[in-house]
Amino acid sequence: MDIFLLSILIIIIFFVIGISLIYKGMLNSPDSDAVIDKEEYEHVRTKFDQVKKEEDGLKLQLDSMTLELQDANMRADEADKIKKDVDSLRENDQHRQEMIKQLEINLHFLSQKADQQAKKAANVSLP
Repeated sequence: MDIFLLSILIIIIFFVIGISLIYKGMLNSPDSDAVIDKEEYEHVRTKFDQVKKEEDGLKLQLDSMTLELQDANMRADEADKIKKDVDSLRENDQHRQEMIKQLEINLHFLSQKADQQAKKAANVSLP
């Protein structure tokens, strides 16, 4: 009888342990609303992979556009420098043209003065 009681006690202990493990498993399992089926998961995963590839492609395009923009900025800077050089050359040319005009006026004045002096000298030597 002792063995019989001992075996019943062991059976009861295993039964309690089994029930507690089942209860613990039920508590740890996710809600049925939180679980998605495998097909839906695969579909979402495929979409995610496609979006990731598209994002990578867009990042490459962005990098390419960044390089093009940097190149355009360098060319714009070079064009600004050339424009400043051209403006400086035009200003220098205009200044030189003004100097040439002033020199022509001075030369014309000196030429008239020399003609006047030559006429005076011719008038003085004639009598």
